[in-house]
Amino acid sequence: MISIRDNQGLFMMQLFKKSDLYNRISTNNIDFSNNTHIIGDKAYPLATYLMVPYKDNGNLTPREKNFNLMLSKSRAVIENAYALLKGRFRRLKYIETVRIEG
Repeated sequence: MISIRDNQGLFMMQLFKKSDLYNRISTNNIDFSNNTHIIGDKAYPLATYLMVPYKDNGNLTPREKNFNLMLSKSRAVIENAYALLKGRFRRLKYIETVRIEG
């Protein structure tokens, strides 16, 4: 899941585009098999590998509204899992990540 806040959307999208994950996706160096996807929020553009909610301009169908609701619930579960992990393993808040070539 890609998690961002509304007021940071553009900034987080720019960071995502600079990430190793995005680089691997854009060079087809990662496999999303078995109909798997990354879950994003409304700040991200729809892509074959990225599920985002329908844009609500006031005339969503009930099916689209339900999709948005289920996607939002899925994101909430994932965000809560991260929060629990960070609470349980406080070191995760301070972990540094580096790209290892190999």
